[in-house]
Formats: sequence, structure tokens, C-alpha cells
Amino acid sequence: MTPMETSNEQIYNIYLPKVAEESPIDSLEKIEPVGKIRNYIDISFEGIKRVENGVSAFYPMAIFGYYGSGKTFFVRKLSEKIVKELERTIPLHFYLGQTSYFDLIKFVDELIESIEVFIERGDKTKATISGYNPEKWMKYLEVLKAAREKISNEEAEKSNVEAILLG
Repeated sequence: MTPMETSNEQIYNIYLPKVAEESPIDSLEKIEPVGKIRNYIDISFEGIKRVENGVSAFYPMAIFGYYGSGKTFFVRKLSEKIVKELERTIPLHFYLGQTSYFDLIKFVDELIESIEVFIERGDKTKATISGYNPEKWMKYLEVLKAAREKISNEEAEKSNVEAILLG
């Protein structure tokens, strides 16, 4: 990325890979969505904000589209906006086609590991991390580790109950 000065604005030459999953956070932050994607981000953000403010209980989302249609770009830009503007919402997104993510504990473990690498090394290429704000992600990390502990405890309790019932 190389900045060029023109009057009061900076123009960047940004070199992006073909897929948004491999786009560095700092490059994506310099791209402003336009048109329908901008509208969808704004509508989705308002729905998520309603959940954070206690107006709605949840805001489920499913995104469908052809390869290269902007699905990952949309999700990463929405996540970036969440990181910048909301305090109690952690943007988590994943591709359901990856069967390993159906195992909730494994997904949370991989996410925790990604966040730790991001915080320690400033790794800016993880698609699950949006919004370059290591301090905020440190807070998210604490919450996710607590959630991981709770999930583990509930799984252990469930296993104990099953062992007693089946034993």
C-alpha cells in the first residue's frame, strides 16, 4: 500500500488478493463500500445495534451468494463497523461449510488462538478478525475465554449426567 497526496485527501494504491479472506485488515479499512453493500451493512448494523441496546433478543443472519459476489467483504466491513462503534458485541463469523466449526469448542479454541496471534504479532490477515483494534480484541479475548470455560464445564457436566444415566 502506498499513499499519494492529492490536495487534502490521500489516495492509496491497494493490492488485494482475489478472495476477501486473504485481504489484510489495514487494506480493507481503506475501502469504503458503496451501493447495495453499503445499504446492507447499514441495515444489518442497525439490527445488531438493537440487540446490543436490548430492543431485540437476537439478529440472525445468513448470507448467500456466488463466489466473488462480496459475501466475505460484506461480513468483514460489517464486523469492522461493529468493532469501531459497539461496545458489547463481538463480531464472530464463519463459513458453515467448514465442518470443524460445527464443533463449538473447537471453533472457539481456533478463534481464541487467532485473536492471540493477532494481538501478539499484529497478524492482519485473519478473516475472523475485523477492525484493527488490538485493545478491543484483548477485551473480546477475555470474554471468549470465559465463554470457552463455561462451554467446557457444561460439556463435562453433560458427560457426567450421561455416564450416570447410562452407567
